[in-house]
Amino acid sequence: MHGKTGFLSTQAGKDIAVVDGNENYKAGVIAPIVYEGDSIGSVMIIAPDGTRDFGDVESKLAEVAAGFLGKTME
Repeated sequence: MHGKTGFLSTQAGKDIAVVDGNENYKAGVIAPIVYEGDSIGSVMIIAPDGTRDFGDVESKLAEVAAGFLGKTME
């Protein structure tokens, strides 16, 4: 992915709020959608208040979905 990496909340030890000013939903997994070396978006798996622990399965799912979407743009 040319240096573009994803995010997994359990590895980073924190959650990212999905909407500014609204802490109700947190992103547990984020995978960049890469097209021609540029990040054009992301696939996020979110949970209310960060109540869900995300692991390798969810991380791989987001990566595969982002890869598919990036290839589809070609």
